[in-house]
Parts: sequence; C-alpha cells; structure tokens
Amino acid sequence: MEPIQNQQPKVSLSQLHNQTVALTFERQDAFFDLVEELAWSFDMLNGTVVYGDYVFRMQVLGTYSETQKEWLWAWANKESDIPEEFLEASLAMKLIGERHGIEDLITAKIETEEDPGHYFSFVANGLIKSSCYTSLAFNNIKIYVLLNSELVDAKKIIEPALICSHFSKTVSRMNFGHKHGLFCYLNQKGYEVKLSGDTILGKKGENQILGTFDANGKLLKITNSKIIVE
Repeated sequence: MEPIQNQQPKVSLSQLHNQTVALTFERQDAFFDLVEELAWSFDMLNGTVVYGDYVFRMQVLGTYSETQKEWLWAWANKESDIPEEFLEASLAMKLIGERHGIEDLITAKIETEEDPGHYFSFVANGLIKSSCYTSLAFNNIKIYVLLNSELVDAKKIIEPALICSHFSKTVSRMNFGHKHGLFCYLNQKGYEVKLSGDTILGKKGENQILGTFDANGKLLKITNSKIIVE
C-alpha cells in the first residue's frame, strides 16, 4: 500500500496532521453513525473487523500497551505474527517517516504516557488509501487498524454548507493549525484554493467557501456562497 504521493519534502508530523484532521473526522463521523453500539469481532488471519452485519477489510497500524505505556508500530511487531499483507499501511507510514525525517514514524517502539494511536491514525487515514480507522481493546492492549468500506466512502460531504459546518465542528474538537487545515481540506474536496493574508478562498464551479482567520491563524469565520456571474 503506497502513501498518496502529494506530500512536500521534510514536513513535520504536526503538519501532516493539519492536512488530514478535517477529512479524517468526516470519515470517522460517518463510520460511527454506521456502527455505533454494534458488537464487534476481529479476525487477524483473514484481515477483517466485523461490526454487526458490516464486514470491513483492515490494515494493522500499531498497538498501545496501557500497562507498559508503549506504542509499537505493526511493522515492528514480530511476536503477533501479523500477515504481511496487513502490514502495508504501517510500512507506508514508515516510508513517509523516512522521506521526511519524522522520528516517531520510524521508531519501532515509543515509550509514552499518552496513547498516540488516535493521532497516528488520523494522519494515516488521510495519507493512505482507507475509509476510516478504529481502535480495538484486548485486555490492556489497544490495536489500531485502518478500515475500508464503500458504505463509509458513500457518506462523504459534498454540499458547501455542510463542508463549512463540518470544519467549524472540527475546530471545536481538536487542536491543529486552522489555516493549514482548511487549505488542505478544501483541496481534498476538489476546490481551487487561494491564500491571501488572513483569508482562504476556495472555488468549485459556482460555489465558493471563504475562511477568515486572526493574526495567529485561528479560524474566525467560514461561509459559503454562490459565485455571481454578470
């Protein structure tokens, strides 16, 4: 599984997170709407996660141990005998780390009091072809997997007003670079995007989205409108 080939050289992990946060939240919301409160099962050998009647193909990203306070990338997990075909996503993240000199993506095991699995999964979901991600708890271990689903893919946001409301919601849910995040999110939605000072303008057909920011790059307002042709 190859990472999407559109990254600039030597970007930081936080910059990659900015690029992916709004899109991943969109996908996660669609996923949770689909599987909320459903029982799940996990089949490592066949590479599937099942929620109720929904079967998802999966890639293993990594695990976090609550007792040892360690993150372990799947590509470095030799004890679990993960089939190679389900390691492609973790290896793609390793390759991204090598290209950009990101230590956290190329270090096999990371000692950390805070579980970084969700942060890494947000980045991976936006950079690698997948629909969403989930974490699965086994005793004191959390397994983070990327999932593929046509049902989740079909729920992508298209309407400009919904794009605006979703991005505003994203701003309230997680810390990230708002200006960078909006620029990338509109690009991902197929908009032609221009940055001018403290404003970002995205145009797509007859639709346009305008974001305004304060001096620190924090979102002040985001609106959508139609382009009036004289």
